[in-house]
Amino acid sequence: AAAAAGSGASGGRRLMARLVASSRSARDDQPLDLDIRNFGPIASASVRLRPLTVFIGPNNSGKSYAARLLHSVVTTLAGFPAHVEGGGGEALSACRRAVGRGCKGKSGQARLGAAHSQRAAKALIEAAFCAGLRSNMERNFESPVAGLVRAGRDRSTVTISGGRMSSRPILRVTMGPQNDLAVAADFKGNRTEIAMACSPGACAVDIFEKDVRGKLGDCPVSTYKYAEPDGRHGPSVDRGEAAQLMSSALADAIAREVQCSIAHTSSFYLPAGRSAIMQTYRDLAAGLITNAPRSGSGPGGPGLQGAVADLVAGIMRIRGKRSGFFGLARSMEREMLSGSVDVSHADHGRFPVVLYRSNGRRFPLPRASSSVSEVAPLSLYLKHVVGSRSVLTVEEPEAHLHPANEVVLAKYVVRLVRRGLCVVLTTHSPYMLEKLAKYVLAGGLPAEDRVDGLGYEKDDYLAPDEVSAYLFKRTSAGTCRAVEIEKDDEFGISQEEFSNVDVDLNRESVVIRHRKSRP
Repeated sequence: AAAAAGSGASGGRRLMARLVASSRSARDDQPLDLDIRNFGPIASASVRLRPLTVFIGPNNSGKSYAARLLHSVVTTLAGFPAHVEGGGGEALSACRRAVGRGCKGKSGQARLGAAHSQRAAKALIEAAFCAGLRSNMERNFESPVAGLVRAGRDRSTVTISGGRMSSRPILRVTMGPQNDLAVAADFKGNRTEIAMACSPGACAVDIFEKDVRGKLGDCPVSTYKYAEPDGRHGPSVDRGEAAQLMSSALADAIAREVQCSIAHTSSFYLPAGRSAIMQTYRDLAAGLITNAPRSGSGPGGPGLQGAVADLVAGIMRIRGKRSGFFGLARSMEREMLSGSVDVSHADHGRFPVVLYRSNGRRFPLPRASSSVSEVAPLSLYLKHVVGSRSVLTVEEPEAHLHPANEVVLAKYVVRLVRRGLCVVLTTHSPYMLEKLAKYVLAGGLPAEDRVDGLGYEKDDYLAPDEVSAYLFKRTSAGTCRAVEIEKDDEFGISQEEFSNVDVDLNRESVVIRHRKSRP
């Protein structure tokens, strides 16, 4: 990002080379909120990303649209510094103007008051986030943004709020019929000031924040220090070089400050149809390489849809490195698959082979059952790819699984959440939802009662504020809306959506039995 910021500076000289030091560390998590209007089939939905977020509802009600949008937003936020270059000259020009206004006397020093600091941050965030989000959405939806506006509407809007940084803005995204996408950043408060000092070949950026009484702190909350790439510089710095270096440093510091406020460092998406993907992943990989410039990169191309391309590419990149979830995934494999899933790179040409091992024998994945193929990508990602500050979205995790295994999988979802993974599920499974609800109820029990009375482990529970559950449904007007599902002490998570189906089936049974009993 530093080099990217510098490449846009006047004259094209790449002054930014490397970040020498930064002082701000991660803060406590706060939820990320999305308010969605007229997006795809969704007329309205307000979604809060919690450690566990569950979408249920009938087919074609917008669950996958919401999940992919959430994935696109988190991916954009997590990679924010990388999008500074995509923001282009507009954002960097705003930083140069802010530096020019803040320079007082000495050419190598600048003090940006709250208004100038916010103006520079606003321009940079709007341009960079817009560029990143457009790229991610077109990739994940395989559609231009104009195609994501709900039919019959002129605009689609997504409002993104929450997070951990006091000066982080609310982002309002607007998509229009001319394939236009715009981002407006509205700050919660005017609380940040920035001081910069430039010396030959180096620059320092200090960020100060005001407290609730409006008093500016004596010590910076963040300090960023930069150096030129080759260390070649004269004994002094002239005004033009100082302004150029400070502008690039300001852009990079703002980008890193935004990234530091993000709870999640990465997002991974496991699409529906995983069994079919894993049965043919080597052929898909060959196609992915053949169409590398186009696969999953935008609308209308012959390549793979973004989430499918990412899954196949992720499997191709797996080596021996183990993630923090390796042991948990191994336990899940033994309990659900009576074996294990591994990737072999030995003597199989340019593509690795995914193997299922059971009872001392091993089988290529196409010879294993559909349940093994369905669970394989989840297990491999947990063992080798996903980190503790990641978001993992799984569409239809219950596919190809016996209800008993659906319940087991729900247990491991809870254990993943307990170990720091943020999980998003779209599901049609009453068994999985009911089991997750039991873990919410178990959160109200002492640990010893969970272990002795239920056979749970002591950390097998969900606190109510760790779970967000939403029902996507069609209205009488034919639109799709999402409503939050209630959580309470009686049911944990309401089962009404699925219990209504049970009621209808029971009613049919009563009528059939009654009519069969007539003389």
